[in-house]
Amino acid sequence: MTAALSKFATDDMAATGDVGLDFKYGLTPGLTLDATLKTDFSQAEVDEQQINLTRFSLFFPEKRDFFLENAGIFGFAQTREGSAPEGEILPFFSRRIGLSSDGIPLPVLGGVRLTGRAGSYSVGFLNMETQKSEPEPGNNFTVLRVKRNILAQSELGVLWINRQSDQAGDYNRTFGVESNFRMFQNLRISSFVAATRTDGLENHNRAARVWVEWKTNLLEARHSYLDIGKNFNAKVGFVPRVDIRKNDTSVGWRPRPKNPWIREFFPNARVQYITDHQNRLLTRTTELDLQAEFHSGAIFTLTRVLNFERLDAPFPIRRRIHIDPGDYNFNDWLVDFRSNPSARLSGQVRYERGDFWDGERRELQLGLTFRPHYKFSATGRYQRDELRLKQGISTSHLFNMRVHYSFSTRMFLDTLIQYNSDLRRVSSNIRFNLIHRPLSDIFIVHNEQRDAFQGGVADKSLTFKYTHMLDLF
Repeated sequence: MTAALSKFATDDMAATGDVGLDFKYGLTPGLTLDATLKTDFSQAEVDEQQINLTRFSLFFPEKRDFFLENAGIFGFAQTREGSAPEGEILPFFSRRIGLSSDGIPLPVLGGVRLTGRAGSYSVGFLNMETQKSEPEPGNNFTVLRVKRNILAQSELGVLWINRQSDQAGDYNRTFGVESNFRMFQNLRISSFVAATRTDGLENHNRAARVWVEWKTNLLEARHSYLDIGKNFNAKVGFVPRVDIRKNDTSVGWRPRPKNPWIREFFPNARVQYITDHQNRLLTRTTELDLQAEFHSGAIFTLTRVLNFERLDAPFPIRRRIHIDPGDYNFNDWLVDFRSNPSARLSGQVRYERGDFWDGERRELQLGLTFRPHYKFSATGRYQRDELRLKQGISTSHLFNMRVHYSFSTRMFLDTLIQYNSDLRRVSSNIRFNLIHRPLSDIFIVHNEQRDAFQGGVADKSLTFKYTHMLDLF
């Protein structure tokens, strides 16, 4: 059993405290039951900021330990374990629990989780209750995930999700089935069918995909077909785009020349073709890559991207700049070099330039990592995006610095400093973690946001969290 105490302080030194309980019990050698009361995620690292130049939502990964533990059991419709949805679909996305759409923490009253294996079955059950916090209502989330191994390396699975609000008639349900077959060592076929239930959205509420891959040491070939109805409304998932049919095909060749410097070439091509349900072309993207991996571990990539986009409505891409409806063809070049990531000093240079909607775009990314010792590492990243569009010129800057130091195997210090010119803010997240006994931690977390131009503090907090594992059985 774990007890947690957190404290929050602002500029006027107001402080609040709370106590929560976590309970963990092994029902069987393969099944673990977790229960939590007044769950606290104050020690979780903040999100790395991104620049959004699309008309769709950005994907921010889960960073809270409670949801990361055994997260693979709840994965559904993923072509690779733990992979991001790549603009497609993720029917269950744990960040929808206890976080608003803007990433603001919501009070979690508690819940239970059962995960593990029982014979040929993998089981995941989750029930969480969040407290009402204006403008968000209180919600109960229930997730059931069951997978069964069949044949040698294949599996079948089901998923059921229910979000029930404390407001009458406010509910959302998602349910689906999936299959993953691995045959002849090189062939993999994955598929799923899912549907949602929301008041007032009864028709065109399904999504389905078939994904086929043939992969050897020399050749890779993939094709997937995805269909998402216009009323597919997975409120506890991540679905950036609905009312589409998407064909995605890629093929690549991996020759290994007898060369003292180059380990492998990887020329490959990918075509994505997206239409609506009236078969109107909405998006077509063709990527032609030439990648070379060196014996040193460095990777060089040259990419040509050909785009077509059809806009039925305008969308704002920057402040006071929007893209008008119409058909757009725009193409660009991308060059990327990454040195050996295991070296004491490593880095990345990425440059992209070409047409962009009704104008041009230039993007530069620089990264540098320094690891002089196994206890210390520091990484800095900088991104600059310059848009020259008909309605104006816009330049965005994004910078982050991450520093990690291990005092010992039980004491750590992590710092993340970020600057985003779009938000005009400098933010810092400093986390100290001491494991004072097995499965028991002390966290001290300092978060601060400052106005980049005026220098004033926009938000500041200091959190102290103590957890203590009590072995009662």
